[in-house]
Amino acid sequence: MRRFLWATLIFLCGMAWSTLAQADPPQSAKQR
Repeated sequence: MRRFLWATLIFLCGMAWSTLAQADPPQSAKQR
């Protein structure tokens, strides 16, 4: 059960991170 919650949390974080990366200018891509 806890593993499923962790997977969901990481998935949501990834979705938010990708959305922020797309919204931000290419400056964020240089940091990676």
